Amino acid sequence: MSEQNLIRGYVERFKDKHTITVATGVTCSYLGDERNLREFLVADELVKALKAEGHIVHFFCFNDDVDPLNFRQLRVAVLKDADLVARYEPYCGKPACDIRSPFDPSLSWTQHFENQFKDRLAKLDCHPNIVSVSRIYQRGLYAPYVQQVLTQQNEIRQFLSSSFPGYQPEKLFWAVCPTCGYIDGTQIGQVSNDGIEVLCQRCLQNSSVAFSELRGKLAWKLDCAARWAMFNVDAEPFSKAYLDPNAGSFFVARSLSKTFFNGQDVSPIQYGSVSMPTSLSYRVMECLPSSVVRNLMVKHFRTDLEITEERIITEANKTEVLPDLTFANLVRQLLPSWLLDSQDLTAPQRELMIKGLAYAKTFEHRAAKSYLPNRGHLEGVSINTLKQIQSVIQQVILHRKAFGADYEAFVGPAKSAIERLGDQRREVTAQFRKIIGQEQGVPNSRFLFLLPISYLMNLESLIDLYVASKVTYTSAVIEAPSNSPPLRIISGDRLATTTS
Repeated sequence: MSEQNLIRGYVERFKDKHTITVATGVTCSYLGDERNLREFLVADELVKALKAEGHIVHFFCFNDDVDPLNFRQLRVAVLKDADLVARYEPYCGKPACDIRSPFDPSLSWTQHFENQFKDRLAKLDCHPNIVSVSRIYQRGLYAPYVQQVLTQQNEIRQFLSSSFPGYQPEKLFWAVCPTCGYIDGTQIGQVSNDGIEVLCQRCLQNSSVAFSELRGKLAWKLDCAARWAMFNVDAEPFSKAYLDPNAGSFFVARSLSKTFFNGQDVSPIQYGSVSMPTSLSYRVMECLPSSVVRNLMVKHFRTDLEITEERIITEANKTEVLPDLTFANLVRQLLPSWLLDSQDLTAPQRELMIKGLAYAKTFEHRAAKSYLPNRGHLEGVSINTLKQIQSVIQQVILHRKAFGADYEAFVGPAKSAIERLGDQRREVTAQFRKIIGQEQGVPNSRFLFLLPISYLMNLESLIDLYVASKVTYTSAVIEAPSNSPPLRIISGDRLATTTS
C-alpha cells in the first residue's frame, strides 16, 4: 500500500467523526537538525487530508518543556560555545521551562527554541498548535491524573508487570525539588492525604508537599497516556522503534490510557527513521525549497530514509517546484536570468532564488552567476530570424506588463504570438532558446513568463543594436568639385575615404 493510500485509509477510518485530534510531541530544549521533521510533516499530511474532506481537525504538538535540560542538549543549543556551555552547565538537571534563554532573557529556554521550531515548521507549510506541557500542569489539568498515579502506584506497576514484562519504569512521577528546583535527582517517598514526600539527592533535602503545590511531570508514557485522554487524541505518528507490541511506548501508553484514564483507542501512524551525516545538518532546509523538503520526508514516509548528498541531488532533479520545472533545472535554466534583476520576482520566486544559490554552492560546488546574452550569441543567426525574435519579445513584454503574475491570462496571448510565426516558428523558437541558453526545459510560454521583464528588455535592445549594425547601405558616387577635400562614403558598416 502506498503512503497516499495509507493516508486515505486513515481518512476513511475517521469518516464518521466530525472532529478529529491529531497529536505529535517535541522537546524544545534546542533546535535540532532536519532529521526530526518527518514526524510533524507526516501528521500534517493526515491533517490536510482530513480537512480536505470537511472534518474539523485539531493539530497539537505538545512541547515537553518540563523535561530536564541535559548537557548534550545544552551543547547543541548554544552551538558548542564554550563560554555559554560553562555558564549554563550548572542549570542542567532543572526543568528547561525554568531556565532563561541564553539569547533573549525575556523568554524561557524552551520558549526561545519553541519560536524557532514554530518558524521552521511554518516554512514547510506545517502549522500545529504548539502546547506547552508545563502550562497544562500549571493550570491544573494534569492534577487528577497525577493524584491517581501517585495513589495507585502499586496497581499501575502490577499492571505493567503483567501486561508488559519487559518494561518497568524507574519512576512514575518526576518531582521538582521545592528546595533547589532540580528535577533529575528526586524520588517520591511517602504519599498520604497530608501530602507527598519529595526526596532530593542533589540538595539532600526531604520535603513534604501538598498535592496542589507539587511540581513535576509524569513519566513519559504515563504523561502521554494522560494527555491522550485529556485531549481525546485520535491519531499520532510513531517511528518503528516505538511500536514494539511487547514494550513499545505507543502500546504501553495506549494501554495505560484506556485502563486507568478512560482514554480512547488512539491510532498510530508508522513512519521510518531518518539518518543523516552531521556534515549535512541544517543544510537541507538551507538549500532546498519547502516543497522539495516535504517530498523528501513524506513521499515514502514508512521507509527508512538516509539523507545523503546524492539523495538530495536526486530529489532536486525529481521534484517540480514550478509546472514542468524541477528545482535542479530551475537552478540551471532560470536562476542565471533571475539574478540579473530580482526586483520583479514574487516572494516564492525569491525564495527559490535564495535556495538555488545555496544549492548550487553546496551540492553543485559552483557559484551561480547571472547570464546575459552578448553580441557573440547572435552571430550566425539570420537577420530575419532575429527580427522575428525581437517581435515576439516586444509582444511578450506588453502581455507581461498587462497580466502581471497571472500566468493563465498570459499563456493564451503568448502562444498566439508564437503561432503567428507560421512556418518559421520552429526555427525562431529554437534560435531564441539557444541565445538565452535554454535549449531544453520548460515550454516556450512558461519560460517567457518566468524570465524577468528587465532581462527581456535588455535582450530586445541588444538584438535591435545588432541588427542595425548589420544593415548594409548602398554605396553612392558623388560628384564634387576638384578642389574639394576627400569625401567619406558609408559602404556597408565601414567608412571609406575616396576622391572624385
